[in-house]
Amino acid sequence: MKLYEAVNNAMNAEEKERETQLMLIALEALAEETDYRLHKELMINMTNLYLETNQKLIKTLEKVERLANTDHLTQIYNRVFFSQVVAYELEKQSRITMPLSLIMLDIDHFKHVNDTFGHNVGDEVLKGISSLVNNNIRKTDTLARWGGEEFVILMPNTAIENALLVAENLRLLIEQTAMPPVAKLTCSFGVTQYIDDDDIGSLVKRADEGLYTAKETGRNKVCSNL
Repeated sequence: MKLYEAVNNAMNAEEKERETQLMLIALEALAEETDYRLHKELMINMTNLYLETNQKLIKTLEKVERLANTDHLTQIYNRVFFSQVVAYELEKQSRITMPLSLIMLDIDHFKHVNDTFGHNVGDEVLKGISSLVNNNIRKTDTLARWGGEEFVILMPNTAIENALLVAENLRLLIEQTAMPPVAKLTCSFGVTQYIDDDDIGSLVKRADEGLYTAKETGRNKVCSNL
């Protein structure tokens, strides 16, 4: 009887030890699986956080860039950005010769608008003119507020003959568009084209001289200068 009990006890002890070992193995496997899940979840969360932060950063940088390049009133490009675009297009001329035209326009008697209706109406006129022009030029053209009531349009791959047609169409469109309470608005235009060795200063100067001629000879007209 004692021998049977001894054998039985030995078997029970072996089984218990085996069960304990199996339990330890199961616990280790569970711990590894749990650690893997936690690790995987952590990596997913970190990746999502990185992507979210990166998207926010991209949007912030785009907003900053947009603010830096945009005229705050009219929401078209400002003079600084326009100058960069002109510099880029002029640099291309050294590699690929193609026509490049510049239009400069100025709102006629704009001081009278401000004096008669107030600066708030003047601001609305500036926004209205910029929007009207922007909606009636090509997407490849660059419109910017040059200063005050002056605007500039850079037209790549455009000869002066075509630029003059665009300027005349814009002149008529502005003349025919009412912007209450102002009954009628007109603009004067100066147009020029790139010639050899032009820089931004000489190109803008010629367009400005054409604009000056239009102002001095009756306003509400288009004058070229080459």
